[in-house]
Amino acid sequence: MSRQNVYFIRKVGKGDFQIYHLINIETFNMLDIFFETEDEAILYAKKNNLVITTYSEILEENANGK
Repeated sequence: MSRQNVYFIRKVGKGDFQIYHLINIETFNMLDIFFETEDEAILYAKKNNLVITTYSEILEENANGK
């Protein structure tokens, strides 16, 4: 699988002012779009053929040398 289209979701902000970003796991570049909910970010990813992973999976892969 190409890692170009693999992203993880990060939440920033507190209280009512939280936003979600999609961040590429290879380059750590954020898409130039943000979302009000995690579900919106996931829906966007599905519509644009992006794969969502968790950040902890990335750390495990790096630790295993993959």
